[in-house]
Amino acid sequence: MVRPTLTFPNRTVRFERPFRVRLQATANPPAPVVFRALVGDERGINDAQCRVQGDRLLIGDPPSLRAACVVEASIPPAPGRVPPPPVTSVVTIDFPRFNVSVPPVPPVEWGRSGGEVEVGIREDSGDAYGMWVSTTEGDCTAGEPSPRYPARPPTTAYTVVIALPDPRGTAYTCTFMAWAVPQDIAGGVANREFSVRVTP
Repeated sequence: MVRPTLTFPNRTVRFERPFRVRLQATANPPAPVVFRALVGDERGINDAQCRVQGDRLLIGDPPSLRAACVVEASIPPAPGRVPPPPVTSVVTIDFPRFNVSVPPVPPVEWGRSGGEVEVGIREDSGDAYGMWVSTTEGDCTAGEPSPRYPARPPTTAYTVVIALPDPRGTAYTCTFMAWAVPQDIAGGVANREFSVRVTP
């Protein structure tokens, strides 16, 4: 009779979109391994969202982070094989590493702008679900960034149209903050300030 050994170490991964983490259990000698999520285990964190599909671990979309999923690995019985006891592993999912940047915006001549300017925003990880832009100083108004929430993974380029009030002969500057969303899973460089200078 063959008596395989089963190894299934704990691990930590960073959230990425789309999130499908391959579960890494090893049977020696090789044998099929079956996985299942143990939702409600005391070692779990935000684990109601944890589920297993074949040999992949999935969580919420968008997720609740930080999370820890407890997964059980087992080898099913078969003729000539004595399965070992099931082994559990804790897979910890950490915050993504967002990377927001905004290239410098050239000064805008209001008389030629039509009263608005389109600004490009980068989020180079591709793991954010969208962007949000707020005015921090000035009377300019930021519209809803495109693509809209939730953007498809791995979107890295966004645009936002900013409405510019008439300077009435006096140049001004508006300042904004671009945020990667959802903010409750934000990690890395999750926001970036930028400004728009408007001349008559």
